[in-house]
Amino acid sequence: MLLSLVSPTVSFVGGTNDVGYPGRVHSDAPLGAPERVRHLTSWRLGLVNRRAHDLVAARLGAEGVTGRQYRLLAALAEAGPSSQAQLADRAGLDRADVVDAVTALLRRELLDRAGDPTDRRRNVITSTDAGLTLLARLDAEVAEAQRDLLAPLDEGERGQLDHLLDRLLLRHGDDLTED
Repeated sequence: MLLSLVSPTVSFVGGTNDVGYPGRVHSDAPLGAPERVRHLTSWRLGLVNRRAHDLVAARLGAEGVTGRQYRLLAALAEAGPSSQAQLADRAGLDRADVVDAVTALLRRELLDRAGDPTDRRRNVITSTDAGLTLLARLDAEVAEAQRDLLAPLDEGERGQLDHLLDRLLLRHGDDLTED
C-alpha cells in the first residue's frame, strides 16, 4: 500500500501476486502519469520520495530551518568543529550551497565561526548550545515525519523496506548525487 502515502484514492487491486507483492496499482483519480508509467517502481519511488521530502520540509520549516541547514547541524554534532569545506563533505552538500546555509545559521547564533589557530587561511565552524538544542528538537520533528510517512507499514515491513533500500544504496550509492 505504498502509494496510499501519496494519495488516499490509490489502492491495489488483484490482491497480491505469488511472491506476496501487491497487485497492480489502480486509481480513480489521475496521478499525473499514464498507467504504464504508474506501474514503474522508479516512478512510485519518486512519488514517495517527494512525499517524504514534503513531510520533513514542513516540520523543519516550522522551526525556520531548511533541509540543508538541518544536515549541517547534524554533521557538526556528529563530527565536531569543521571547516566549511569539511562540513560540506560531511553533510553531503555542494560547497557552494553551504555558504548561504552557514550564513543563515550564524545569523541565528546557532553556529559560531572562528579562525583556525593552526591555519590562518581557514575558519572553523562549531555548533552553539542554541544550535545543539535546536538540533534535538529537529531530530524529534524528523522522526515524527518518518513515522507519518511509514504509518501504513508495520514494524516488520519497515525493517524490510530499510533492508531493501540499503541494498539499493550499496549497489547505486556511488552513482547518487544530491542537489
